[in-house]
Amino acid sequence: MEVLDEVTPLVEPRPEAVMHLRLGDIAKGDCWKNDCISSKLRSGNKLQYQFTEKDYDTIRDELKDLGTITIVANPSHLSNPSTIAWSEKYINHVMAYLRRLGVCPVYRGIRDADDDFAFATSAKVFVQGGGGYSRFMANLVMKRGGRVLTPGSKHRSVIIVPFKDVLLASRLW
Repeated sequence: MEVLDEVTPLVEPRPEAVMHLRLGDIAKGDCWKNDCISSKLRSGNKLQYQFTEKDYDTIRDELKDLGTITIVANPSHLSNPSTIAWSEKYINHVMAYLRRLGVCPVYRGIRDADDDFAFATSAKVFVQGGGGYSRFMANLVMKRGGRVLTPGSKHRSVIIVPFKDVLLASRLW
């Protein structure tokens, strides 16, 4: 943890709330309305990179309390024109959803992944996206005393597995 704190210092002032969205190469359809299971793991568990509106509904009350939330996402990550288009639609759905809840979403824009990581892991409240990168960020937020909201978590189990000094979460689907 000390090494992570050294290479990923807390951003000051700490952002109140950050939401990570996994976009780019994995965006292959309307994942806002339909479950988009990206792949199956060897264990048989399913891997979901983007959460549906129904998943976000499970944390709706907590989201309403946030006021402003900064979104970190990169729609062009390892993308092609089709996946960029689906990514842009997805982020627009998320931003419209947050506005309907009375939350002010601020898209941070495309930044270096390390910069996004340092910013997101400094959050007081972090809304986790899909995939391992976001799970890793969520665990570091918790280690730093922040709160993590995970869409759909009321309907899914989470296993916490020790990995050196950092906890990695693995979902059961």
